[in-house]
Amino acid sequence: MDNKLTSLAFSIYSNKGVYALLLGSGISAPSGIPTGWSVLMDLIGKVAAIEGAGKIDNPENWYIEKYHSNPDYSDILSNSTLTH
Repeated sequence: MDNKLTSLAFSIYSNKGVYALLLGSGISAPSGIPTGWSVLMDLIGKVAAIEGAGKIDNPENWYIEKYHSNPDYSDILSNSTLTH
């Protein structure tokens, strides 16, 4: 038997109420939970609104045209426009 699996099973058994459920977007998206990509696109839409662009139809294209790079969550959060 796999010792890691056995260790995990005993850990879960010994720590009632402590669980971690790791699922991909294949589970979350159909359940209505936003995927990482949809959160990023929503964030870009908010950046566009802050910058006066209004509602945009394609957040990814808007971001690429505006910043000349592909959307990146960390870059968007570190953008000084959002912190002022």
